[in-house]
Amino acid sequence: MAAIAPIPRAAQITMKIRSRKLHGFQVFDVLGDLVDDTAKELKQFVEKSVEGERPHFLLNLNKVGTLNSYGISILVWMWQWIGKKQGTLCLTGKPHLSKKF
Repeated sequence: MAAIAPIPRAAQITMKIRSRKLHGFQVFDVLGDLVDDTAKELKQFVEKSVEGERPHFLLNLNKVGTLNSYGISILVWMWQWIGKKQGTLCLTGKPHLSKKF
């Protein structure tokens, strides 16, 4: 009887977020994939990082490789959430990401 090889676990998807200030905006540089669990991490990070009553964010997605529908839903949530606070959300990213919107 042939030995059965274990099925390798899927590679863990990771994302890093770097926060910085630029001309009155909080800039979040997102590195990695914006999908499922990592999108949840971004939401939690943004909620904890709000400064002031009218937050101004620039979300830099230039180093995001994959963006799925859940990631997009988190971006929509951010836009609505920041809008309720009368803030501003700007996005920047690679051209292939803009096709998803």
